[in-house]
Amino acid sequence: MPVRIPFLVAIAALLGAGCDDAGSMPGPEMFPRPAGAVTYYQDAKAILDGRCARCHRQGGVAPFSLTRFAEAAPVAQAIQSAVTSRTMPPWQAEGGHQIYQGDISLSKEQIGVLLSWAEQGAKEGDPAHEGLPLSPVPGGLSRVDLSLTLPEPYLQQTYPDDYRCFVLDWPLDSVRYVSGFRALPGNPANVHHVIAYLAYPEGAAAATALDQADPGPGYACYGGPGKIGLTDYDYSSLGGWNPGFQGSDYPAGTGIKVRPGSKVVLQVHYHSLDAKTPADRSTLQFKLDAAVDKEAFYVSWLNLAWLARGVMVIPKDQADVVHSFAYDPTLLTLAHTPFRFGQPFQIYSAALHLHELGTSATLAVGRPLGDADVLLRIPHWNFHWQREYFLQDPVLFQPGDRLSIECHWDNTPAHQPVRDGQVRPPVTVEWGERTQDEMCVGFLYTTAP
Repeated sequence: MPVRIPFLVAIAALLGAGCDDAGSMPGPEMFPRPAGAVTYYQDAKAILDGRCARCHRQGGVAPFSLTRFAEAAPVAQAIQSAVTSRTMPPWQAEGGHQIYQGDISLSKEQIGVLLSWAEQGAKEGDPAHEGLPLSPVPGGLSRVDLSLTLPEPYLQQTYPDDYRCFVLDWPLDSVRYVSGFRALPGNPANVHHVIAYLAYPEGAAAATALDQADPGPGYACYGGPGKIGLTDYDYSSLGGWNPGFQGSDYPAGTGIKVRPGSKVVLQVHYHSLDAKTPADRSTLQFKLDAAVDKEAFYVSWLNLAWLARGVMVIPKDQADVVHSFAYDPTLLTLAHTPFRFGQPFQIYSAALHLHELGTSATLAVGRPLGDADVLLRIPHWNFHWQREYFLQDPVLFQPGDRLSIECHWDNTPAHQPVRDGQVRPPVTVEWGERTQDEMCVGFLYTTAP
């Protein structure tokens, strides 16, 4: 999810870049095929219903539905390509490091079923003998205590991408803790992602001023909510949404503190090629508690030196440019984070953020004695499918450990984005908040131990 950095918590030091094999895309031969005939009703339908139809349905965010045989059969070859490359379902996290909650990825065996179905001619089978459904993916918000909706509809202004921030009043007059989050896009056809930022009372007036200075609903923004306080510590994140995400409770006993007088800045990324796209009026839903065992914080991890000109350079025509950084944040004491000098902290989730030239990235905890504990590795980066990954078991960061991030980019002609129907020629790129710039940031949901 594109974000402006709310917590510049890294030390301005650049470590040497190391090399890493970003891996190669798997081929169809890597997926075991089932024996015998494979049909839609007996084999493919359960997989499509259980892992694809949450987006691929009428009125969903996906461009076509996969809820019936007549819809799925004509695109069987496209399904084959998407699942082989693991483009779909949109789950980028590499397995074998952590167990993540709400994992919607397909097993090699499930991919093999869909490949066989396509290879055998996408046959229908017998509707009377439908295969058993998949176990549902856990998730969702257990209750809704507060809903905030855009005060008026917003019609996308720029195409294909429009980043817009909307300032919403926080209506409660006593401290509450956000212990769960979900977003409901008003127009799923063009809402690409949503991020809810919390402007503390110290930054609320600045957020309102940005809103009032821009005509029309909300104000233009990219990378985050803009400058809404005296420092970047005057706001944080409350949660995010991407297509297919059903919302979730935060880890039991944790929550993000919201004080009276705060504002919620809702950033929506609209993406559409159709100028006739209907207006949007998205809604945020929150699970709230009056008290929690542990106050939680979203924090960012990066190297501050990368923000300076000439430091995080990605030269044109280079196929594998690498930048990395590692440091022990328990050497710091920072407000609005769990970082206290010499004190451990817990990590409950991980996310990564690069732009369009990214190819892979890793966020890990390095131990003084032992192998690194990989929080999240994305071997095949896709700018359009960024999300947060909650760990089934939180990871304890101890003083003396090192929190590391490593990002790879491909800036050759073959890996350039398309602009106005034309492939962009390679140019040397540095850190920046525009889409054509680059970033390397990790995000963590954290508490004190």
